Formats: sequence, C-alpha cells, structure tokens
Amino acid sequence: MNEHNFELLAVDHRTSTGCDNATSLMHSLRGVSRLWTNPRIDEATTTINDDGYQVTIAEIAPPNSEDETADAPFGKAFLVRMTGTRDAVGPLRQPLTENLKDRQRFDPLYVVRDDVSHAIASELYPLLYRLENLLRGYLIKFMTVHLGPGWWNVTAPEDVALKAKQRKGNERVFGKHIDNATYLIDFGEVGQMIYEQTSGYLKREDIVKKINQLPETVDAIKELKAELQTNYQKFFKESFADQDFKTKWQAFEALRNKIAHNNLFTAEDLEQGQQLSAEIEEVINKADERTATLIITRQEREAIQDTVSEHTPGLRSISEEEFLNELKQQEDYFAQTNGFVGVTRFIRTHLVSKGYNHVAAYQLLQELDANGVVEVYHVPNPYSDFETAAIRTVNAEVTATP
Repeated sequence: MNEHNFELLAVDHRTSTGCDNATSLMHSLRGVSRLWTNPRIDEATTTINDDGYQVTIAEIAPPNSEDETADAPFGKAFLVRMTGTRDAVGPLRQPLTENLKDRQRFDPLYVVRDDVSHAIASELYPLLYRLENLLRGYLIKFMTVHLGPGWWNVTAPEDVALKAKQRKGNERVFGKHIDNATYLIDFGEVGQMIYEQTSGYLKREDIVKKINQLPETVDAIKELKAELQTNYQKFFKESFADQDFKTKWQAFEALRNKIAHNNLFTAEDLEQGQQLSAEIEEVINKADERTATLIITRQEREAIQDTVSEHTPGLRSISEEEFLNELKQQEDYFAQTNGFVGVTRFIRTHLVSKGYNHVAAYQLLQELDANGVVEVYHVPNPYSDFETAAIRTVNAEVTATP
C-alpha cells in the first residue's frame, strides 16, 4: 500500500508532560525541527501537514464511570498518528518516539500500529523461508549421499534430535510418508548442523600416537594440524567456516527472531537482511558445487560414527542372542534380492530404531568378529565408487526368532 501509518499511544500517567490537550501537544511537536520540512498546522483537526506525510493528535477521553468523582485510570492519553509514504514515515518513527518519551515525558509509551515494520518484515520473510529451506535441502542431499540414510543419527546433536522427535506429530499430512526430522528443527539449529561439522573426527588413540612420534618443531606441529583434518572436515571448513558462515547465519537468525516475535524494523534491518541473504545463498551454492569433488573414505565414515555415542542416550544394550537374531532376520530379508547386510545400516538404522545402543552394538560386533561368530567384509557400494562394510553370520546354527 502507498499509505503507511505509524501510531503511538502516549500516556501521561503521572501528569508530568505539561501538555493539557491535543492542541498543546501539536504545537509542542511542531517545534521539533528534525520532524519537519514544510510544516502547516490545522487547528481544527489538530494535524500538522508536511510534504508526503502528516501527524494527527487525538486526545483519549476517560471511560465513563458511575462515580463522577473517580479519577481517570490513566491520567491523560493521546493517540499520535503519522501517515504518509513509507519513505517519509519510516525514518521519522524513531525521532517522533524519542521526542514523546524523552522531551515530552510521556510514560508509558506504546506503538499500536506500524505499517513500515509490517512492510519490512513482509520483505524479509521470503528471504528467511528461502534460505532456511535451501540449507535444509542441501544438508539432506549431502549427508544422505556421503554418510548414508542413517546420517541423522550420526550428525544430529542430542538436543536437536530430541526436539525433532518431540515435534514429530507437527507434520500431519506428509509426516507419515517422509523422514522430516530436518524440517522439525529451528533456523538456528539447521545452521548448527552445518557449522558443527568442522570438528575433527580422528580417534583419540590415533592422535596420541601421532603426537608421541612428532618432532618438537613448529613445522611438524603445522603439518600435524593439517594431517588431522579429514577430507570431510576440510570440506566443511573451507566451504563454510572459512566463508564466515556461522557469523552470517547467526546474524540472520537475529532478524528471524524479530520476525517471529513481531518486533519493529528499520530500513537498516532490511538492508542487512538482503545482504546477508545474498551472501549466505552464495556460500551454500558454492558448497553444493564442490560436493561432487569430495571424497570421504570408509575409514573416515567409521571415525565419524565413532564420535557420536552421546547423540543417542537412553538406548539399551544388546545381548549376543538379540544381535545374532536381528542379523539373521536381516540376512534372510536381503537374501531375497541377492543383497547384503551393511554394517552401518544394520547398527545405526535397524538396531537403533529398535531401541538398541549403537555404541554397545559396535563393541559387540568387534567381539563377535574376533571370535569368528560373524564376519565383517567389504563389498562394492552400489551408491558410490567406494567399498562399504558388510556383515554376515559364520555359525550356520544361528536361526532367526520371529
């Protein structure tokens, strides 16, 4: 709309303003030079007209009372309405508010309508919606392709995973058909899922071994730091951390919170939001372009999985009998299609979905493999050029329990 209104309710609760009526307040505001270019007073309507906008003051009458001697509950109160183009009204909202509060001493002072903030928020929201879902889509595609369908259990922090679980019923139409965990978390947490991926994934014992063998020189330390970064970590560091993604995302999150909480906006907010949106979108798109060149080894995938035991609290340990029974059922199922039981899918998706702790399951797998009860072997990955770990029973007497 061309006409924008900014309306304040100015209350003189302590009768300290010196403005007895709308006319006196009008003349007082007329004297504030930074509010006007070519002011013209209309006494009949208590309005100050200027080029492109006007300010109208109306006194609020006290409510009717059966007790004629009762005092008004608010002292004096005025509605001060500025009306005009967005370009005219927008910059004058702050000086008008400041004058009524600090110079005129109205207390309390309320904003009851702000069409300029509404317009700015309406322009920012599509940018917010686009950015948030652009990153969600990127995250889902990247993690599924490079870490597999169980990526959420691998990468989601405990509090984030819990929030998604609690909100599972929010999506009533598509939720029963899709895995929508990524769409059940907030803007800040979607960003967190990205910039937390720059933490290292090498096992502690590997790092200790390297340090013990390290020459005590500056160059050796620099070389170790570079070596400790996996391809996965380097990718997220170069694509996101080095592009100041976290700072930019959190800055836009502050604007997102203002939109969500119906706060007031300035022209600077809009300018910042537009700039941040363009910069963040560029970071995501460039990262997407680099994804095709990323190589994550099987060892790196396993190292990533070994670091997330804290992400699945409260799950129960699995016994050898339960482990072998679940494995046999999966072997029978995949035998129908000449397939295999992938270690990652079996433990991190199948067993975790049944309430078993994946860390305990991995430990049991190592014991069973060492004792020759099961065999871990590697097969070509149907979704990439790299091999993937598979598992099968060795003891022919193992039978699945229905």
